[in-house]
Amino acid sequence: MNKESKTNLQHAHELTGNSDAGDCAVITADPSGVMDLFADLESSSEGMRKEKSKFRLNHFGNEGFFLPSIEKSIDYILGIPIKQMFDILENGFGRPMPIGRSSRFEMFNGGVGYPTAKKFIDWLRPSFADFSSRCDAFSRELLERGSRELSSAGHWWSFIGGMRCSKAYQQSEFASEYQPQMDFILQRCDADILMRRQINELIKSGEVTKNDSVAIVKLMLPHWQKHSLVPHDELQAYEQGFVLHASGNLVGDEAITAFLRAHCFVYLDFYLQLMASYEVGCVLTYRADQSDLTRKKGLLCRALTRFSQKNDEEAKTTTCFGEFLDEVHDVISKNVVQLSVREMARYIPLNNDVSHSSAETEADRCYNTLKAWRKGKEVPSRELLEQFWASLAEKICPGSAEQLSLMSKMAIGLDKKRKNWAQQLAAAKELKNAAPAIKVFSDVIGHYDAYYQHHLLLNLKK
Repeated sequence: MNKESKTNLQHAHELTGNSDAGDCAVITADPSGVMDLFADLESSSEGMRKEKSKFRLNHFGNEGFFLPSIEKSIDYILGIPIKQMFDILENGFGRPMPIGRSSRFEMFNGGVGYPTAKKFIDWLRPSFADFSSRCDAFSRELLERGSRELSSAGHWWSFIGGMRCSKAYQQSEFASEYQPQMDFILQRCDADILMRRQINELIKSGEVTKNDSVAIVKLMLPHWQKHSLVPHDELQAYEQGFVLHASGNLVGDEAITAFLRAHCFVYLDFYLQLMASYEVGCVLTYRADQSDLTRKKGLLCRALTRFSQKNDEEAKTTTCFGEFLDEVHDVISKNVVQLSVREMARYIPLNNDVSHSSAETEADRCYNTLKAWRKGKEVPSRELLEQFWASLAEKICPGSAEQLSLMSKMAIGLDKKRKNWAQQLAAAKELKNAAPAIKVFSDVIGHYDAYYQHHLLLNLKK
């Protein structure tokens, strides 16, 4: 069982607990106006100073697979780690942040002291008048709800409220592209709040105890059934796995693999939902031919389907990202211009890269780099990946660089999760033969098509 699996199994009862801000003050905001916003921020920072507590931008509350934190999910929304948001803010504001790198890191971890918090608030102040002017009533409502709720749902409400007030969201295509994903997140937030509230009421009444992980999981399953796309039989297997684990009887490869398969469905559900809802938003926004959408699926959907259909031997040298690159290449060659793999590789900007042998020609270096990407031997940096798509889009498919970049980062994210899954299970002493359990991950990815179809049909009805 992988490390993350054990952690969530052992602490299942915590999934329904109320978040505790601990000894750190969490930045929240009353969005009724700029002055109210900063009055609230300054009041929080002053309270922190008096109590000698820390100031941070996230919470350390309980979370689960049903609604993971923004920190764990941001790569599937904006394609950047949450800690790099400061770089984006600096570029957008046109002003350097007067806070060092180590303090920026601590703002998302243990927290920072009052002097640093005050610098951050003062740095934000000049830009929030413009921000506030773009906030409509619903965005303000989300920000207000986020300021009151200290669970993952509260942070998601604040995040989406802020995203809706961004300059980018004022562009109709950007708003349309992200709308299905935002709708999904908001629906899941409401479901998470309801699930926690109902279970907490049962705990307070004494009908169940918060340490009874089996009882808690059983109470959660109806919510999973209603709001996720995890197959019913997998949810039953998930419950059964908890029952066996609690009694000490989750032993043997067959029983453990069955539980891990169900666990993988539950673990990946939120991320597959994020990916499918975004891809559907792109298809509905940018595809010129809107006929027969249920048959003509999106790039990422086709790539992940191809990936999941590889046999065991092929899977050793196949990645989700590699299949996505191949799918883009095939589409360009079929619909735009004939493009060889070597020609596609030339769009990788390696002019100043000294990590490859100087004996290679630039064309060979680019080609070998693309092959390494496809097989998962190398993972491109965020900057190099974005430059590659920007260069390719500029010459061949204008206006698609940001969407291609984000979907490729989603594919890379799945590859990283798959690699971690395989490494953890290969080292698991509980399994005599880890291969079937490792393959489970690819099998679950094969269900992405169901997620894509779900979000497509859902949004076609709107």
